Amino acid sequence: MSILDGLLQSGRAKGTRGFYLRHNALDELEPKLCSLFEGLITQKEQIMHIISAPSQMVLEKRQDLRLWMKWSATPAYYLVMTSQRMLVAAVAQPGAEPDVHIFHLSEILTMEFGKILLYAWLEWSWSAGEHVKRLRVHFNTVGEELFHRLVVDICRNRIELTGLKSADNSRNLNLLDHLPYKFKNIIAGRLLLPDEAVRGVVFRDAIWSCTLRVFRRLRAPALALVLTNFHLLAMHEDFGSVGSKYGVIFRYFPLDSILRARLQQEDKQTRLDLVLRNNGARETLQLLFNEDDRVKLQEMLLYWIMRE
Repeated sequence: MSILDGLLQSGRAKGTRGFYLRHNALDELEPKLCSLFEGLITQKEQIMHIISAPSQMVLEKRQDLRLWMKWSATPAYYLVMTSQRMLVAAVAQPGAEPDVHIFHLSEILTMEFGKILLYAWLEWSWSAGEHVKRLRVHFNTVGEELFHRLVVDICRNRIELTGLKSADNSRNLNLLDHLPYKFKNIIAGRLLLPDEAVRGVVFRDAIWSCTLRVFRRLRAPALALVLTNFHLLAMHEDFGSVGSKYGVIFRYFPLDSILRARLQQEDKQTRLDLVLRNNGARETLQLLFNEDDRVKLQEMLLYWIMRE
């Protein structure tokens, strides 16, 4: 382990209780957790990632008319990704019994990767019979690269399961040229896989409730929606609910989980309704656009429907 890794893994900062830890084997975990995971993982499964994400201090969102926010501690998370499943043990406080979440990678409906200043999160929704379950794991932004590799490996697993084809010619990155530099740079450099090709792009500026700056309220932050040969991807800025306008949030929708996409009229805007399905579970998501974006959205949906 390098000196830098040692400093990052043992560091302390305001708003955090520590940084990530990478493990090469289960026996590097506490004996109780090691035994827990060993009893859950089958001999046919290959362990790909073992990560400890210590408890983080995050600001709670305002609820209703509450004018104040407070810091709250997240559980400590222990993640084990195998070639087939994701296993997560959440420990609310030292010595507490872990709350275990297990789902097959093929059951994932959506995946979200967000980061705001010093803290970040990875969230999944997945099908559990006819129900949708959801889990968010918080970690310090210092561990972004490690968790980004985890996201890439999950995407690769889904692609292999569904048999989607890699781009065999141009990746069409020129379709990103009209985006603001922040969106273009991050989507091309971080969001897309090396063999992922762009099929359509729709960018929408932030939508506000009214034109008067004093009274206006942010209804939807700036957003880029990208259709590829593997995913429907959404990158949008933070709502600023914790006082920050610097965050970005990535959302991954595997193409095989999208059951239906429809455009609806909402006041003076166009709303994209996505219905995701996996096994018997369904999840509906709504993305708001301007009326001027309707034609581009229709073209994107037509391409998706007519895809091979």
